[in-house]
Amino acid sequence: MTESTSFLQRLAKGRLGSLAITLDQLAFSAAAFLLQFAGAHSSGNAAFAGFSLVTLIQTGQWYLSRAAASETVLVGRHLQGSGAAVAAQRSMDTALLIGFVGSAVCLGGAALTDGPLRWLFLMQVVASPIAAVFDHSRYLLLASGRAVHAFLLDTLWTLTMLVAVAALLVTGNLTPVAVFLSWGLALVVPTAIGFKLTGVKLPVPGRQLRAWFDQNRKLVPGFLVDAAFLTFGIYVTFAVIWLVTGDENLGLFRKALIPDCVRLDLKQLREIDWLPSTCAYRLRGDGQPLPDWHYLISGDRETVHEAGISVRGWTISEEDAGDLELHLVDRPF
Repeated sequence: MTESTSFLQRLAKGRLGSLAITLDQLAFSAAAFLLQFAGAHSSGNAAFAGFSLVTLIQTGQWYLSRAAASETVLVGRHLQGSGAAVAAQRSMDTALLIGFVGSAVCLGGAALTDGPLRWLFLMQVVASPIAAVFDHSRYLLLASGRAVHAFLLDTLWTLTMLVAVAALLVTGNLTPVAVFLSWGLALVVPTAIGFKLTGVKLPVPGRQLRAWFDQNRKLVPGFLVDAAFLTFGIYVTFAVIWLVTGDENLGLFRKALIPDCVRLDLKQLREIDWLPSTCAYRLRGDGQPLPDWHYLISGDRETVHEAGISVRGWTISEEDAGDLELHLVDRPF
């Protein structure tokens, strides 16, 4: 080994390694923020409430998985000794099991919902195990002194998702379902690379769960209790706010990200004069019934288009329209 090679290795484990750990956490957080930001811009208040619920399930899964497997690997320094391969395999099996538990929860959510929210739940059913393997691979790399690799994986994930969201925005297909799908698909390649770098064999969910817990009986219970309280607190807070405010008001977090988002209430409805006559908010605010073609009456999202009421097919973005006066139409709304 040359002296220059030895110097680079010491640098990677020292200052560069510490910097890489910090950058890795920032890159991971950037991906999470990008998901929420794109979700806020692609959905209404109520839809964003459901979008946030699904992302919270993933967050809770990560808390529990890190407590049961990932943080235990780091604190216990299992990858520093001769049993590193066994510890990596056992912890990955445990993390994947929790990922499948997240899938089961989302499958139940899909069975209880419909529309776009059901699609979000179904996508999370597939994404949960992938996200579990990805996140634990990051921790295995950190525990084995390869923080730079972990940072590059998170950066790849964030940049891939950024490109996907930009493409959706340019093509006019920025919807909550498309945003969430781009988030999940952006995980696939980094997960495959991270899993390959760890050297772990194909994991079997929970196969070595008992052996892993027996090996870490002094660490796992305490970590799990902390994670369970944190996860439970987040879910209860979300549930209480949703119960008290309703999904429309809960979704108003998007107003913090979209300043020109208008909050509609009874007072606002009486003051705003630009809402179309067929607007459900306006009709219900005036005590009028909804028309037969409305989704809440028909249960079919296509009836509004079949009735010729929607703007599908004859509108363009104001960014492409030029002078708005050239696009005036004489038809009731």
